[in-house]
Amino acid sequence: MKIHFGWLQSTKIWQSQLGQLSLACLGLACLAIAGAYLVEGDWIGLSLVVLLAGLWLLGALRGWDWSTDLGFVALSIGSALGFGWKINPLLMLIGFCFSLAAWDLMRLNQRLIIDEQSPALEKTHLRQLALILLVGGGLAGAALLASANLQLRLTLNQTILLVLALGLTFSLAFSRLRK
Repeated sequence: MKIHFGWLQSTKIWQSQLGQLSLACLGLACLAIAGAYLVEGDWIGLSLVVLLAGLWLLGALRGWDWSTDLGFVALSIGSALGFGWKINPLLMLIGFCFSLAAWDLMRLNQRLIIDEQSPALEKTHLRQLALILLVGGGLAGAALLASANLQLRLTLNQTILLVLALGLTFSLAFSRLRK
């Protein structure tokens, strides 16, 4: 089943799967950050995030290269302010990770359009991005849990197993990044 989006299909960013993925990440970033502001009842923050994400989307669809960087900075500031104001840190973290992914994928898409490089670069880049987001998001999530004053009662054996598992995970992650 093929879905037709009319004028959207004629834009450069929509013509590649990478561009479509970047637009999906942008939508999810806006949804997470704006959703956090909505739950908190902060209408000004919600309005600003939706406006800035909308400008980023408009710039991406029109091919304005500068809008990618500006949009990422704007959503990053929006999520950082949400962290500072103690507005649902988990949604802010998720929104930031998705905005980082959207920015990275849009920049890669622009580079691939200009350079017309092989799909192997695209696959490698997507694997590395997924790994970086998982490791970074996992570390940030662990920091959020630690800052929430959650007290885990672990035995010595459980602590050793946890440290070994984390060490193995990081060594595998960094060895994959080197490839």
